[in-house]
Amino acid sequence: MAAAEALTLFDADLIAEKLRALFLDDGAAPAIPDHAVNQIAYSVGRVRLRHANVYRWLLLLLHHNSCFITKATALQSLAWIGIAEASLSWLDDVIRSIDLPYPPGLGTHEIVRTAIEDIATWNRVILTKLNSFAGSMQDWSGATPAALNLRRTAIQALGLIGDGHTLERIQHDITAWPLTLRTEWHLSSLNINQRLYQQAAIPAEQRAAQEQRTR
Repeated sequence: MAAAEALTLFDADLIAEKLRALFLDDGAAPAIPDHAVNQIAYSVGRVRLRHANVYRWLLLLLHHNSCFITKATALQSLAWIGIAEASLSWLDDVIRSIDLPYPPGLGTHEIVRTAIEDIATWNRVILTKLNSFAGSMQDWSGATPAALNLRRTAIQALGLIGDGHTLERIQHDITAWPLTLRTEWHLSSLNINQRLYQQAAIPAEQRAAQEQRTR
């Protein structure tokens, strides 16, 4: 990832332009070699590439790719792009096109947030319905090094897009978590609480206007 980080720091706008060329508007999956998937997944998030097919590709990596490192990278970039947007309603069609195990009535932001919560809490009921988890999982404890890394990334992502529901839900599970995850959650919960406090200071009409401008 060091090379991808260096490139995005060198000229983020140029890298974003090059990356955008990989994602066609027809919804077709980009032709990215397996050895480059992680670098591309990281880079599109690092430059906050706002493109529906980018988000769709990242969600498909999280849903179908069996490598936990790739899942963690996709999840991190999903959060990076998500935090740059006041609303994810522009992704409604993308979410509907992917067979995710969530009720159709949920909004896009809620689905993304809930999916990340399910990974952080290692919700096996939901994970068994995600193709790549069900097909590749050897240990459902969520305590293997690869699983812990993925859960840690999910907790970090929740620090960016989590809300009051996230705080309530995680609090019910945290006592059974390993110390490393509890420590990570402490930092993320501080970020969520700070963001909620800042949002509460903004009048509702102003927040609605900000969201409308992003649609």
